[in-house]
Amino acid sequence: MDYGHPVLEHFPYQLQTQALELGGGKVLLALGQHAASRRLVVFDPQWLYETDRSEDFRTGRGNVSNHLYVKSLSGGWRGWAGHCAWNRMPGALLVRDPDTGPDTVRDVLQLCRIRDERLVSDRQGVVWNFPAGLIGRLEVECRIYGEGFQLALGDHWINPCDETVAEKAALVIPVTAETLGGSGKWTTLTLVWDWKSGKAMLVCGLSRTFELRTGGLSPFGPSYLHLQTLARETDFKGAYFRAFRKTAHR
Repeated sequence: MDYGHPVLEHFPYQLQTQALELGGGKVLLALGQHAASRRLVVFDPQWLYETDRSEDFRTGRGNVSNHLYVKSLSGGWRGWAGHCAWNRMPGALLVRDPDTGPDTVRDVLQLCRIRDERLVSDRQGVVWNFPAGLIGRLEVECRIYGEGFQLALGDHWINPCDETVAEKAALVIPVTAETLGGSGKWTTLTLVWDWKSGKAMLVCGLSRTFELRTGGLSPFGPSYLHLQTLARETDFKGAYFRAFRKTAHR
């Protein structure tokens, strides 16, 4: 589901979307392109106005996009995209938290790069959707062992492996171990933005201010976090993520 805009016509696959009002004020939404990806969802319209969301991967990778496309007629053979539903493979995976022991076991999401000539692009990425907000606060709990990751903020879904993200996003920030104050330690990176003023502030040890590129983008503010490896060659270590949290910032 897409929290991007507080109106129904802005859900993903909007050209294939149909909505039906049910009893009790609920809405039935049919979305998708064919039998393999068609979905039926029932929800309360008030859900569209929520301001907060969080993800800790305890229920898997179902709430993020992380796929890579195979070079083939159905998997993708030009540009950075491929077919939306098949002949693709997972990129970022759940792995054991480096800090877990025999009594504390949990998985975290690892973003790295493994060179594979079969793929349209082997640049791993992760895309997470959250409720749009003109003023907001985003926290990313992360840990870097390898070359780090690119953090992008945008108003629409972009393929996880798309190498042109910087041209489409409102904000793009390279995050390395140095940014986090050192390699191999869990750090909470905080990003606060004001869409109307066009300002964003990254807080991680020291604070840094950035200009948002809001021209031509949504009037409702950003609604997507896009992470992508910075590695140009194979980077088995990469970066780890424990949690994402977006809250309204007033």
